Parts: sequence; structure tokens; C-alpha cells
Amino acid sequence: MTKYFAVSLVLSALIAVVAWADDDFVTLQESKPYVARDSQIQGWSEDVDFGQSHEYKLPITLTFYNGLDDAPGFSWLRIAIAAEPPFTEDSFVGKKTLSIDMSGKLGRGGNQILITGAGPKGATLSWKLTTPKMHVTAVNPQDIGAGEAVVITGDNFSADSSMDVVTFDGRQGEILDASPTQLIAEAPEGLPPGETQVAVAVGRQKSGTVARLAYSGPAWPPIPVQNGPLLRSKKAG
Repeated sequence: MTKYFAVSLVLSALIAVVAWADDDFVTLQESKPYVARDSQIQGWSEDVDFGQSHEYKLPITLTFYNGLDDAPGFSWLRIAIAAEPPFTEDSFVGKKTLSIDMSGKLGRGGNQILITGAGPKGATLSWKLTTPKMHVTAVNPQDIGAGEAVVITGDNFSADSSMDVVTFDGRQGEILDASPTQLIAEAPEGLPPGETQVAVAVGRQKSGTVARLAYSGPAWPPIPVQNGPLLRSKKAG
């Protein structure tokens, strides 16, 4: 009889900050190793929950690791997630890793991963959810005025503008258009004339300062002047 061990992972509680997988990917969530206690068929289930985060909208790759340098992998596997067809040991095609594109296939919560496996005692399996790291390559123009926008070029922005944030000296601008390779953002009102530092964020990825622009324009919107009779104070007596 197969025994299942249920584990619920909430992304917002599990990872307080973004962990860098390598130079090109960001780890959103990862499992602890599933280790075979004996050679019998065993099972595990996990509910992947993104909490209040919208990162499930990002491009996401789910990678399974069957075995480690110092531990064997499972010789028999059945892995089910979302609406994907079941994956087996043959899906690894002789390798220790299996990567699945899960972009647009996960929701905020209720994403169950069901794993059944058999192998030698100590066999190990784990998984990791990653998203491509954001890169900014250019910000133009270098001089902007009040009400003008900048075009930010790069890679791995979100086409969902609710995931993208562009700040000017720490103040959030308005995203006018968004695609994976370009953001168009309008500077907020009230910026002081002079140098303005621009930064970009996608989900919890933050770029730091990507450009220093020369901003010219009124620091605050002009106060409207209303035409009408002047009010004069009455003198006592």
C-alpha cells in the first residue's frame, strides 16, 4: 500500500527574500528532498501556494532532480501536477533533471504536486520553481520633462503590467505599456528638477538603479488661478 505524506508550502512564509538560482534564473520556491525510507512504493503530495503574491503570473519552470551526487534517484516514478499528463522515470530520458514549462498553468493556490516513487533506500527526489532573471539593457531618453515617459528595454519583464514597477527617485511611475522586452513608464508628478534615479521591479525582483536621468519640469502641478473679484479686508471703525 502506498503511503502519502502531505506538505503545504506557502511561498510568502517559506521565502522572505528572492533566492538566486544562478545568473539567469531566480528561485521562487523549492522542496525539501523526498527520501525513500526503503525499497517499497512511497508517495508525497504538496500544495504549492503563492499566498498574496502574483508571481504565479510570471514565466515559471518546474524542475525535478532525481538523485544527487551522493544519493541515488528513484528507479520508478509517477509525478502529477495541474493538468499536465503524468511524468515517469522515462521522462528524464536518462538524465537526473526534468524541466517543465508551467507558465500560465498555475494559480495563486491549490497547485498540488503528487509524487509516487520506488527505488533503493536513500533514493532522493526534489523540485524547484524558477523564473528567468530580469535584465535592463537601456533606458531612453536620458532627459525627460513633466508628463513625459521613458522606454525601458531588456528581458523578462512581465506582459502583465500589474507585475511591473518603475520608480523615479523612489516614487512609482505609471506603466503605460508592458511586454517581456519593453516597459513604457511615465514619471510621476512632483519630482524635483535635476537628476532622477530610475529603478525597475518585476514581482520581488529589484534591479537597483538602472539609469540616472535629467528631469526638468515643475516640481508640483501649478496652482490654478480663478478669475473673480478681489477680496479686501474691512478696516475697523
